[in-house]
Amino acid sequence: MGPASPPPAAGGSTPGTRKSGSWESTWCSTRSGDAARDDHLRSAELFDVARFPTATFRGRAHRWSANTGTVVGELTLKGVTRPVELEVTALGVVTDPWGGERAVFSASGTLNRHDWGITWNMPLAGGGLLVSRDIHLEIELETVLDR
Repeated sequence: MGPASPPPAAGGSTPGTRKSGSWESTWCSTRSGDAARDDHLRSAELFDVARFPTATFRGRAHRWSANTGTVVGELTLKGVTRPVELEVTALGVVTDPWGGERAVFSASGTLNRHDWGITWNMPLAGGGLLVSRDIHLEIELETVLDR
């Protein structure tokens, strides 16, 4: 993987770089390591994938320094759009098996799931609830460079 420089999708002062972008994902890529839990995540109690098969993020670079920065934008889950802020790291540029160049990114942030109407929970026998109101979102992304 090559050295990370200001990423094309994040902006900065590099000529020809993009300062905004969007991402869409189908829920079939959801993998928690437990098939039963994944099925429950896709159910109407949580993400309701039958009615809302995709998650969408539209954002723009807000602050960027070297290979890390912040992207602000709007995340749509279950038909509800809310503002979010994600911390992003540009991991570098790789060549795919077909000779194309891809910029690789990692992004994360913490969200209040109730903001999107995701309120299912289950009380625990010893007290408290099974699922936290705050969830940690992690995105691993490869973008095809168009030079």
